[in-house]
Amino acid sequence: MLNIILFAAGLALQAPAPASGDIAVLSACDSGSNVVARVPRNTDLQVIYSIADAPTCYLVTYKSNGKTMRGFVFDRRLNAVMAFEHSRVDNEVETFSKPIPIVEPAAPKADAPAAAAAPAPAKTEVASAKSTKPQQATMSSKVSFR
Repeated sequence: MLNIILFAAGLALQAPAPASGDIAVLSACDSGSNVVARVPRNTDLQVIYSIADAPTCYLVTYKSNGKTMRGFVFDRRLNAVMAFEHSRVDNEVETFSKPIPIVEPAAPKADAPAAAAAPAPAKTEVASAKSTKPQQATMSSKVSFR
């Protein structure tokens, strides 16, 4: 819980994103991957998910010439990324602050007879084995090792 609070405080203390400059949108969640587009900082980005690493990368979608484009960004100062992280942290705080529900086992039905609750074990008959005398082993002079 303390980690979530410290993380949220870290987001709040970040400097706002500069108003100018382009964002590099990458083809993969790797800082060395190809730049597929450069979009203005004020582009309306939608963060789909994040991949925690050093640094965290974010899969984003955005509109370009009427088409929905996808790519990865690393800039945590983007408004869409900060909104995504705040929403994620708020959701975790809400989820983990709720008490865990305790589910009681279902009570047996009152109208069911007790005999029906536990079936009687099936009767089994034990077959008696006839006692036989063991046969005596005999030595054979014919031994083959083939």
